[in-house]
Amino acid sequence: MGRRWIVALLAVVVVAGLWRWIGSRETPEERIRAVIEEQLDGLHRGQARPILDGLADGFVDRSSQATRDEVRRALFLLFEQSCDPQTGEFEHFGQIDPEDGLEIELSEDGESARVRLHVLFHRRDRGALLVTWDALIEGEMRDLDGWQWTSTTRVNHGQRRWRL
Repeated sequence: MGRRWIVALLAVVVVAGLWRWIGSRETPEERIRAVIEEQLDGLHRGQARPILDGLADGFVDRSSQATRDEVRRALFLLFEQSCDPQTGEFEHFGQIDPEDGLEIELSEDGESARVRLHVLFHRRDRGALLVTWDALIEGEMRDLDGWQWTSTTRVNHGQRRWRL
């Protein structure tokens, strides 16, 4: 019995080490893109956790002065109000614009990056897709506990067509 536990523990350690090694081979730009895509996927699923995981504890949206906690509350309201009553599916989703969707300017030390993001947010309405926000987002991300947004410096909130 003890031998099986040791073998299982060794297997877990080897897999974790391999996973970490593979992750370290990704460029910072690839990791930043993965965080943003996970945030958009979380929105698509109507789940706040993946979105909030991409925001640092001290995050602030400088264009609205919204903090991470205020974003959390806004997401809760959005998810509560925007689910299809029959299917329970969240009605909104976002996708990075294929033309000019993501620009990443990595700092010299590789610890932070200026990010410019162009996302098209849609709402499903009886089979049709309606653009609810042609979002232009600029801000800074840092490699803290993985890459996270520390601030957004410019966001065109005024062009959103959903209530928050």
